[in-house]
Order: sequence, then C-alpha cells, then structure tokens
Amino acid sequence: MRKRRLPLDSPNWTPLTEVHHFVCEQTGDRRLAAQDLTDAMANGRVRSMRRQVDRFHDNEPERELLPSSFWATEYRLDGSTAELQLYERRGHPLPLPPPRNPLEPAPLNFRLIQLTLSGYVFYAWRPDCKKVFGFRVALQDTKESVHEKLEKPGRPQTIRRQELREEIVRRCWQKGRFIAPESHTILITELRAWHKKAFKNEPNYDDLRKFVGDAIAILKLVER
Repeated sequence: MRKRRLPLDSPNWTPLTEVHHFVCEQTGDRRLAAQDLTDAMANGRVRSMRRQVDRFHDNEPERELLPSSFWATEYRLDGSTAELQLYERRGHPLPLPPPRNPLEPAPLNFRLIQLTLSGYVFYAWRPDCKKVFGFRVALQDTKESVHEKLEKPGRPQTIRRQELREEIVRRCWQKGRFIAPESHTILITELRAWHKKAFKNEPNYDDLRKFVGDAIAILKLVER
C-alpha cells in the first residue's frame, strides 16, 4: 500500500540531530547511529524532509520532502565528529549558502558539512522513527513541542524540557567534557527543587529520574 503524502508543516517532523542522539543509545556509537539512520531513510522506512534556513536559493521550496534516493545515492550522514555532518557523494555537491568572502575557492566534492552550516534543517518523520527504532518517551506523540505532559496522581504536571536540559548541561558539562554527578539521587532532588522554584511546578520524581538519565546518556555519547 502506498504511503500517504506527508504534511510539511506537521509537528511530527523531528530534527535529524535529535533522532541521531537516540539511535546512539541503541548502537553505542555515533558512526553506527549515523549509518543506521541513513540506511533507514535510504530504503524508505523513515521519510525525511528539509527546510531552508535563510532562503538563499529562491528557486527551491522553503520545505521539501526528500526522496529515498537522496540518502541512497547522493548524500549520507556522518557521525565521526561531535556534531552530525552530511557527506556528499561524488557528483552531488550540496548547494550551500553564498560564502561571506567572494574570493573563497569553489568547494570540492566529498565534503563533510556540519548540518548547522548547510543552510538547511533536516527532519525525520517521527512515527516512522518510532516504528523503526522503537523510541520511547523522547519521540512520543505530543500536542506540545516544548513542554511534555507527565501524569501523576492528582493534577497533571508539566516539565519544561528545554530549560531542564540546559540546566543539566550547565551542571554536568564543563570545559568541553562530561562531568559525572557525585550522586544521581542528589542531582535529581536538586533539579526537582530548581524546577519547582523556577516554574512553580514540581515534576514527578520517577519521570524526572528517567529524563535526567536519558540526558546524561546523551552527554556521554557527545563526549566520545
């Protein structure tokens, strides 16, 4: 059965950088995660899309679905460095934003381009990722893109995911390397108190413990 055409403005599109983080949890290696994600998009099991950031090519749409051949024959993801990159296969140079210096030489093929410098943001279709990679809470369907509703006896609680993630990084990432907390229990208790003070909201302890565990696992992978 032919898959339906996907809406380009759906919140179900998840940045590839975020998907890559969670595939790393399964493979234990950034390069293998990039390879598995590329293969899944190349064979059509995970559908993908890209958006132009600055509209530097007026003849291209602002959002466009990418065919599986984009990943099968033209480009692939590369996870050999701390930041996910795009590898150009022969004969398929990526149209990058104009150089700031007009005297810069023309780019060659086989470049490795950091996704954040490509002029595009690349996305994967979340339901496909959940089906292929079995993602749990991190990629579950939600009506909120920033806040995650957490169930707790009594009134529902809301966790400020982005702010909490930044606070974990502030506490556990120093001078470009991961610093393990002396005690996860103490860290979770402190973060729970910090969250309550900052947002007048105290997340459920077990849900917060899982969130902190996933965040620390990602920091460990990024350090590799």
